[in-house]
Amino acid sequence: MQLIKNYIIRICFIFTIIIANISFATASNDAANYINDLAERVINIVKKTDLEEKEKESILNEIFIQNVDVKWIGRFAMGKFWRRITPDQQEKFLTIYSDYLTGLYVPNFRKYTGNKVKIVNATEVRPNEFLVQTLLTDSTNNLEIKINYMIIKNGNDFDDFIIFDIIAEGVSLITTQRAEINSTMSNNDFNGLINLLIRKTASSSK
Repeated sequence: MQLIKNYIIRICFIFTIIIANISFATASNDAANYINDLAERVINIVKKTDLEEKEKESILNEIFIQNVDVKWIGRFAMGKFWRRITPDQQEKFLTIYSDYLTGLYVPNFRKYTGNKVKIVNATEVRPNEFLVQTLLTDSTNNLEIKINYMIIKNGNDFDDFIIFDIIAEGVSLITTQRAEINSTMSNNDFNGLINLLIRKTASSSK
């Protein structure tokens, strides 16, 4: 009887492992599909010939805001200084930072007319947190660029994924942003940071 009991326990344990592995694989596939679909949406919009450039820019801005956790990135980038500024300053910073980050990334999407995105791998690095590795091929300039996405799933639906870091050729967006912002804020110069972001936003829109 004890042997049978032990056998059943082992079988249950094996099934648990198998089910867990299937669950992890499914979640990773969902993360990969999310990034693949997002990339295809962006490239298809850029390639459209029946849209004015301003229309494309507006749509791409909306896609960026919907799929990148700009507020979290802003708070991370501010680092230790986040708690040192007032709630009003926090709100002002996030509003201006959102425009800045969108202006920094979205104009680059317009170059994607001859590009293709290949999903290399997707891994669940923590519960509901995924690393999706991609390869962006630029047939026009004969280039290959490694772009990895850190994404998190906040719900049960496919659309509940959101990007919180973009790592291009080993350079992390959030790490770079924190270094730049902390450099300006090292003298507690909040107004200087805001003015700098406004100038950079205006420059990127030209």
